[in-house]
Amino acid sequence: MEEDFNHKKKRILIPLIGPWLDKGESAMLVAMLNAIRSSLPESEIAISASTFPLEAVDKRRYSEYGIKVKPGLISSFLGLIDRLPGKNKTLKSLVGLAFFLGSILGNLLWLFYYKCTHRDSLYLAGSNHEIISEYKNADWILFCGGQNIVQVIPFPLPTFIALYEILFAKALQKPVMIYANTLGPFNFRWAWPLIRWALNKVDLITTREEISKEILKDIEIESPTFVTADAAFLTPTISSKEARQLIEKGAGISGEKIMIGLTAIPWHFPKEKSAKKRAKLYNNYLEVLAQTADYIIEKWDAYIIFFPQVMVPHKKDDTQVYPKILDKIQHKSQVKILTADYTPEELQGMYGCMELLLGTRFHSCILALSRAVPTIAIEYSGHKSTGIMKLLGLEEHVYKIETLTTPELIAEVEKTWKNKEKIRSKIRENVQKMKKRSMENIILAQQYLDP
Repeated sequence: MEEDFNHKKKRILIPLIGPWLDKGESAMLVAMLNAIRSSLPESEIAISASTFPLEAVDKRRYSEYGIKVKPGLISSFLGLIDRLPGKNKTLKSLVGLAFFLGSILGNLLWLFYYKCTHRDSLYLAGSNHEIISEYKNADWILFCGGQNIVQVIPFPLPTFIALYEILFAKALQKPVMIYANTLGPFNFRWAWPLIRWALNKVDLITTREEISKEILKDIEIESPTFVTADAAFLTPTISSKEARQLIEKGAGISGEKIMIGLTAIPWHFPKEKSAKKRAKLYNNYLEVLAQTADYIIEKWDAYIIFFPQVMVPHKKDDTQVYPKILDKIQHKSQVKILTADYTPEELQGMYGCMELLLGTRFHSCILALSRAVPTIAIEYSGHKSTGIMKLLGLEEHVYKIETLTTPELIAEVEKTWKNKEKIRSKIRENVQKMKKRSMENIILAQQYLDP
């Protein structure tokens, strides 16, 4: 009897992964792998980095999960501008654009030849042969979760790369899913026809909060769209014992101490046009975190643990901002900064040892919430924090980075501490619902992507 397609071994390609050292990105991918393998254990999985050049750490660490790690379709131009000599940004941008368009042209020539002859061409594929083969042979193409398709500036390169790769996949007649993404906002109407054209070709879209679905409706996206949950809710975790050992090794303190977790970002308030105002807002953000940390230390004799949620060199490295906050804290001896390269599973276990998390990086909040840790989220970009916390019934614990003040954050800490056991119970109940909703991504994929 012929084997049911739903249960046979599948070849799955996951484009749009993020850097390993961005633990929100790597947690989403690890959780996707976990969900796929729980339903389709025999699947062969390849991933590709579409919007950044793969580093040795990305290839090594992701390969440890038993998957193939490939550069994206236009990876040959990524990082080129940084490597070009000279300081003329306009010239470097023009050269980079030329290489970018050249990469696209090469892919399109291969695609035209393949569609006309039904034969591959190593010559036309060039350095992209491996990733093109993954696209050509894939049974499913699942575009990785996150916030990959958004337009808050006129020409967001990662967004246009994502749309291009979607169209490339559909030109090969492949089943395509956008997997648990935050989409939008799309602030420039001139780009809507392109966005609409690409997204309406997608076989299935799942979003991780309601706001994205409303945005897609507003720009007339007709592809099947469902609100599920962020992939990272299914991140596996290490044991509490292992987590306490890692904290003791990294921070030099016993896991029996009262510990409050904190994640912060080097944010530069891109919506603010005035450089002076941006600097003032950033300094206020650092001051609020420092003053709140001092309050917590004095009130509960607690340790403040800074977590290395994102450590991508020269791009976004949260560990660069932690010393700046520490300089403003009076009780420095009770502040510990972790800097090791922990896996998402390890980080989730370590967050679970905290009594409370003040989280700016939202995936630090998801990992902490997954271990029933009361969490206060500081929203800095888009609507993902508010949207996801609302699904958990925790939207009152979200604060905007632009308007954050010390009195309101301390008041929120006090209220959360006082009601922490009640909040834990609420989190446990609602996180279980989010885990089920996250698994719906794979259930829906089987319904909509299989012929």
